[in-house]
Amino acid sequence: MSSRQTYGTGRRSPRLPPPLTSPMDAALLPLLAALAAEDRRKPLVEAQLTVLEAALLLARAAEAETRQPPADCLELLTGALGSVRAAVHATSHALIRTRDGLRRPHPSS
Repeated sequence: MSSRQTYGTGRRSPRLPPPLTSPMDAALLPLLAALAAEDRRKPLVEAQLTVLEAALLLARAAEAETRQPPADCLELLTGALGSVRAAVHATSHALIRTRDGLRRPHPSS
């Protein structure tokens, strides 16, 4: 996962803990890897990535509840909350851009 700045959030990607090889890891890690090559300055790409990061962190927190100390679970939940906040922020930027695009006359009109 890249540690570069993300679109409009002013935060860096969360450091995900080592994979726990759960079914959720198996499902989400390939999606995260595929999107990681995309430009995170695009708000929709950023929103997609941060939602996937949040889902992965929440799944790992659920597993951590039974396997790890509460502090580890707390760290995962805090990271998930930050990812969800970033997703909301990026989605609102995408919405504003789309609305602005609708207000501008189309060149072919």
